Amino acid sequence: MDWQGLLRWSMQYADGTRPSEFKQMDEETKQWLKDALSSIVVDDNEIMQKGAKILSELENGSPEECEQKEKAAELILQVIENLDMAKNMVKLGHFKHIIKCMIGSQYQSVRKICASIFMSAVQNNPPVQENALAEHALEGLCARINEETDLQLKEQYIACISGLVRGQYADARDKFIQMKGLDIINLLLVSGESPRIVKKCLLMLSDIIYNTRSKGNEGPTNECLNLGIFDTLNYLMNSQDSEIVEMTQWVLHNTETQCKN
Repeated sequence: MDWQGLLRWSMQYADGTRPSEFKQMDEETKQWLKDALSSIVVDDNEIMQKGAKILSELENGSPEECEQKEKAAELILQVIENLDMAKNMVKLGHFKHIIKCMIGSQYQSVRKICASIFMSAVQNNPPVQENALAEHALEGLCARINEETDLQLKEQYIACISGLVRGQYADARDKFIQMKGLDIINLLLVSGESPRIVKKCLLMLSDIIYNTRSKGNEGPTNECLNLGIFDTLNYLMNSQDSEIVEMTQWVLHNTETQCKN
């Protein structure tokens, strides 16, 4: 696997996860984790704080540590569905640890759970989307999807990007476009690695075209033409997946482009 993109991301953006800045998990933290998992009443904010602390600590590669980080991430996932808790996570400075584990943890299982946390937190939540953008989550995710070999995790990363760039928070969408995001979408549509990836890309494409054209910006639509994305869409109209066909039709509707069957 080519790790150059991730290495560049880590060197450029990491500010609190370098090994020299980590501490090994202390016994008090280990005991708290056991208590929380034993259904002892624990405040949601405390779960966020302690869980983020565990995720931020130096990884030594041991099975025990992997299990502890999995459990900490799972506890955070249980409380993060509340939008206010997601905002609190940002205010308390914990979200950056989720992002860095999602992208850079050596434990695939931890990356998957943190990706689930990220998806839940950013969905239609502009303050959290803003923080994710400031923490360079978009750069890290784009680097990851080019190199990830685990299909399920790659699908999660694409879903994370989709949740970050879609909706009313225009800065993330604009940043994605500037980062050649339409090229990324086109490559993913052409490769067709899984129906889920195709559908997430169609959602992003439809959102980008609709929200930019509604503001009089034809640039992204013209870029789609130049990249041959509409040729790809015509091909997808022949898909055996009816949902993909329906979503493709919606993209074409947003572009006012007639598809030739």
